[in-house]
Amino acid sequence: MPFDGLKEDLSFADVDFDSVPRHDFGETNGAPRVLFRPPAEESHYYRRESGDLALELLRYLAGNGAKVIFSPRFDWQVSYLDSVRDWPEDPVVLERPIPFVSLLKGVDAVVSAGGTMLREAAYLGVPAYSIFRSRIGAVDRHLACLGRLCMLTSASDFPRIDLSARGSLRPLHGESHVADDVSRAMIERAQTSRSPRRVLPV
Repeated sequence: MPFDGLKEDLSFADVDFDSVPRHDFGETNGAPRVLFRPPAEESHYYRRESGDLALELLRYLAGNGAKVIFSPRFDWQVSYLDSVRDWPEDPVVLERPIPFVSLLKGVDAVVSAGGTMLREAAYLGVPAYSIFRSRIGAVDRHLACLGRLCMLTSASDFPRIDLSARGSLRPLHGESHVADDVSRAMIERAQTSRSPRRVLPV
């Protein structure tokens, strides 16, 4: 059922952002925390350019003093971190699920090769950067047009990444009524599609 909004308008509809605690990654000596999500290398849409760009970006982040919070899609992707010889801050590899709003409140930027993690970060106002090198989806293009998402196409784009400390979350639609509108439309659809019961003779 089409609706006028984003799925994040639904998934975050009842979240009290102020009450969610920030995930603590420990002392970083002032280093910016960057949540890094590598490409989905086993997907049908994967392009090698995404993987190459991811490795280049990890080296750039290390060279600029960032603390990487690495969220692998597959266990073997932890080997990405070996592409950097000297980390100024030891990377943190996420080995267990962390509530996403709490996770986002604990980082200063998000880099991902597409996916829900990237879009939710952009929706909530966390600086979000895409290294996805295949066909760009309509939602990503929309978020980019709003200035919520930045597309990185080559190493020359890396200086566009904002590595400064981030403030509070800034949801795209702070007073969204999309969830209420969708609920109402679903109820109306269910009521109009309900066919009258057929009474069989006894």
